[in-house]
Amino acid sequence: MDRKGLHKAEYDQMYINTMRPIFDKKALFTDMTEDYVNPPEPSAYGQVTIKFRTKKNNVDRVLFVCDNEKHLMLKRESDSYFDYYFHTVQLEDREISYYFEIHFDVILMKTSSKLALPISKPSGSKPRLCSSSRRVLRASGLS
Repeated sequence: MDRKGLHKAEYDQMYINTMRPIFDKKALFTDMTEDYVNPPEPSAYGQVTIKFRTKKNNVDRVLFVCDNEKHLMLKRESDSYFDYYFHTVQLEDREISYYFEIHFDVILMKTSSKLALPISKPSGSKPRLCSSSRRVLRASGLS
């Protein structure tokens, strides 16, 4: 093998080693079910854990952004198809708006959500699901 062929083989091997799958936007997912928000009915001043799903090995990192503060979400679970990122939030008695930043290579994508904790809760009310860009969860035990 000549020198030019060797460089081409090294280049091809480096490309294969650093190649990653095409970003799959359709695999990004979170919702307000107990699978992705735990506990599903948090109390005021309690903690809630938010879960975010991506395609397996498809993103570099996921950030949870709330009140202009960015928090790195931790990848704590994976299965054959997906990676699951988690972040725990300390709640107050006010509405919390947040979004996710998904980083892959040099591309940045943002998705939005809202976690609302109203001051009062009518008796017998249940959490209310809203559109995909805005989510509302009512805190239990507030008077």
